[in-house]
This record gives sequence, C-alpha cells and structure tokens, in this order.
Amino acid sequence: MKRFKVIFIAVAILVSSSLIAKKKFEKTNYIRIKFISISDSIKGSNKKDRKIPLGGTAVLKFEISGLKKAKDGKFKIQVDVVVRESTRKNMMLNNLIDKSYTPNKSGKADVVLEIPIKKNKIRKRGKHFIYVTLRDLVAKKFNKYHTWFRTVK
Repeated sequence: MKRFKVIFIAVAILVSSSLIAKKKFEKTNYIRIKFISISDSIKGSNKKDRKIPLGGTAVLKFEISGLKKAKDGKFKIQVDVVVRESTRKNMMLNNLIDKSYTPNKSGKADVVLEIPIKKNKIRKRGKHFIYVTLRDLVAKKFNKYHTWFRTVK
C-alpha cells in the first residue's frame, strides 16, 4: 500500500509541474524597458556609434520598471535574445538571464545583457538587430524590446 501512495504522489507532482510549466505568459505594456546604453565591455562607456567588434561582446544596459516583486522583495525575470543579421539569419540566445534582481533606489531593475558576437554565427559586418523578450516570472507577463548595433573588424 505504501508503494502505491509513493507512486501516486510522484505522478501527481509530475502532472502539476507540467501544468504550471504550460501556463502562458500574457503580453503587457505595463513592463517598461528603458534602453540606457550599448558598449563593448561591462565597464565600457556608451558607444553612440553602436559599433561592436566582430568576435567581441555587445553589452546592453536597461532599466526595467513595472515588474512585480516576489515574496522575498526581489524581481524574478527571464530574458531571451535574438540577434538578426540584415540577411535575416538568426542567432538565438535562450534564457540569457534567468535570475532575481534587488530593486534599485527608484524601485526598478538595472539589467545588463552581455551578447557574444561570435564570428561563426555573425559573419557579415554591418547593421544587426537585437530582439529582447523579458518575462516577469512573478506576474506571468512579458514585453518585448528591439534595438540595433553595427559590427566592425
């Protein structure tokens, strides 16, 4: 009888976790993504020309508002990124960020994305587009943002 209870509990846990995983996120404009800067290193200054060396790293800084806090007072977010060449080839970076953030003094999240510009993925110099999907894991909502950069030798 104990064996049956253990199997039943294990099946119930699997079914409930799969139902939770299938819960869809709603699109919202309440989550605001404010672009701060783009540079080629974490400590680098803002590159107004948006030029990133091929094989380097694009570092994007954002300020996110409209997120719902978890019980521990932190924001829990997940970020996916698609980098698209002008030829429409995609370089997908799933779950580039999947963590908690402590709110800054103004109650917003400061988010830094480090996107490796791999030579084997992006071959052409020129203008490239970055599509960011940010999910609030507490509120089960998401919003999208896009920007661009230019690769150079």
